[in-house]
Amino acid sequence: SLETTRNSISCLNLGSYNYLGFADDWKISCRESVVDAVHSWPLSMCSSRADFGTIKIHDELEKVVADFVGKESAIVYTMGYGTNLTTIPCLLGPESLLISDSLNHL
Repeated sequence: SLETTRNSISCLNLGSYNYLGFADDWKISCRESVVDAVHSWPLSMCSSRADFGTIKIHDELEKVVADFVGKESAIVYTMGYGTNLTTIPCLLGPESLLISDSLNHL
């Protein structure tokens, strides 16, 4: 079970790309949401769904994304590299041109 102790230690987060900056200021920007999520989902899937499978929250997120963009379904990847490795090769052919920004991990 999860228990809040109010004790803290300094840590270096090596498992996040931190594009949105939440790893730096989550106690300010989204503390309540982070704590609620940890209480609701007290686990970490530190690898792809190909390794550890799909859980209910994956399905819920993909439904929300699909509804938001007005599509029948959606796929959400945990990292850009996963998208690049699995989806882009399926969509592009020998005559395709891919234009990508410098933050994409190609």
